[in-house]
Amino acid sequence: MSNEPKGKILVVEDNDFVRMQMVKFLNDGGFATAESKDGWEALSALSADTSAAVIDMRMQPMDGLEFIQRLHGFNKKIPVIVVTGYDTAGLQREPALWNASAILSKPVPRDELLAAVERALE
Repeated sequence: MSNEPKGKILVVEDNDFVRMQMVKFLNDGGFATAESKDGWEALSALSADTSAAVIDMRMQPMDGLEFIQRLHGFNKKIPVIVVTGYDTAGLQREPALWNASAILSKPVPRDELLAAVERALE
């Protein structure tokens, strides 16, 4: 059995508790992680080995949509999973408009987060 991570996931979330929880879920699920509390910090944390990004939609000073646009300017192949505590009905109907592989509602259950990341990496 290999101890090699399944991939490196960048977690961008301004709420410390939520960010730490998602990082724990991903680490326990076999992924390496990098974490950032805002979009600007996340842009600095991007690296060639970033496999996917899990991002909060509502952050300051850069919101999730602007981060996605900048991320895809860096590398269009990095899949994005959006997490939000706000109404997701409209977002979930059109994830492609947000360039997102999935849009998840907070609080995100462990299994739902892991399944979304694994699907995004297929």
